[in-house]
Amino acid sequence: MIRITTAYLAIAAITIVAAVPPAARGASSGVPSSCLGCSFSGRDLRGSDFSGTNYVGANFSGANLRGAKLSGAKMVGANFRNADATSADFGKAKLVGVNFQSATLTGASFDAASLVGANFKGVKAQKLQMPGADLIGVNFSGADLRDANLRDTKLCTRDDSGRIDCADFSNADVRGADLRGAMICGNNDTCSPVDAATLRDRGHSALSGARL
Repeated sequence: MIRITTAYLAIAAITIVAAVPPAARGASSGVPSSCLGCSFSGRDLRGSDFSGTNYVGANFSGANLRGAKLSGAKMVGANFRNADATSADFGKAKLVGVNFQSATLTGASFDAASLVGANFKGVKAQKLQMPGADLIGVNFSGADLRDANLRDTKLCTRDDSGRIDCADFSNADVRGADLRGAMICGNNDTCSPVDAATLRDRGHSALSGARL
């Protein structure tokens, strides 16, 4: 739902931007711990450690992030388009308005991450791990989510008028994906289980082959 999603984005973005100091200090792995608009586009970052970093507008497009560690990272508006983040760890990261379009995320982990408003359109993400993640306003259209784990995720919102919106799964391949325990959340962030019929209707997909 656009209004609630915008509120989520605004609050999360303000929190993250406020945490970025004017001068970045070097991280132990050689990457900056904080930055505004830094570019890693096309770079070989296999196994790099971005854990706990604070980035705004970072560009990782086309980068090799296989096995990289981004757990606990806070990023606003980062671009991971066409990046290869196979088996990367984004556990408990807070990623606001991030673009993963056409990225490779096979076996990547987003356990308990916040991904409000993220774009996963057309990703290759077999066996993706997202249990307990906040997926409000996420776009999974055309994604390969075969055998993905999306258990106990926040997938839908309901406003005061009763309008319901869910993450977009249109044309996604969800065969074998686990969506059990998916939740719908209200304006006060109270959540409850969402039924399969609502998830199919508002997620714009029959969710064929998924476990609901």
